[in-house]
Formats: sequence, C-alpha cells, structure tokens
Amino acid sequence: MNRVIFNLYAFVALLFGMLIGLLGAYGACVPIWGAGILDTALGSPPDRSHPAFWLSLALLVPSMLIGAAGALALLIMPVAFRFPTAVSFGLPQRYQLRFLRRYAESILRFVTTQEARLDTHEATRSQPSSV
Repeated sequence: MNRVIFNLYAFVALLFGMLIGLLGAYGACVPIWGAGILDTALGSPPDRSHPAFWLSLALLVPSMLIGAAGALALLIMPVAFRFPTAVSFGLPQRYQLRFLRRYAESILRFVTTQEARLDTHEATRSQPSSV
C-alpha cells in the first residue's frame, strides 16, 4: 500500500470516527428528552436555554475523542499492521522521536533530582536535634 493512500485512509477513518462521536453526543439526549429534542433544542437555531443543548455540548469533545480512538483501534491499526511499509518512519518521525526522547530524559532528570532532594530532607529530619 502506498504511504499517501494510507495517510488518506487514516485521515478519513479518523474523520468518520469523530463524526460518529459527534452524532453520539446528540443521540445521548434522545433517551432523556425524546426524539423531538433534535428539532427543538438541538435544531437550527438551537435553544441555548434548554439543558439538552448544554448536555450535548458537554458530551461533544469526549465522545469525539472516543470515536477517534475507536477508529484508530478498529480501522487504522489493523491496516497498519497488514501494510507496515506504508507506516514506516520517515524523516519527520525521526525528529519527533528525538524530541520525545529528550523530553523523557528531562522528565527522568527531574524525577531523580526530586528523589535526591526528598532523601536529603528526610535524612536531616530524622536526625535528633541537640537542644
């Protein structure tokens, strides 16, 4: 499989996954307020004073992320494992990996510094004071 075709496939799969999540956010209001809510509170123009509007707005981003994660796990990853040459690391990915490695090393340096600071603090605190 060509790399461009795989990237296009991945983009379309993520787009449709997020669209399913968007529709799921609106569909979550139907069992509570009935099917007529799609025409009134969620219609065009929406009724911003209705709780269904705010519930759908609160569920919008999480449900789109869940839809994108589902598309990644169910549609993109199996194709990526079937055609590994289409997903091989190119030049931009090497820079991203180098950045992630430096970032991880800085986090590890910070953690070891904090552990050493806590160890010295506990050692000084456990010594009896001579008053």
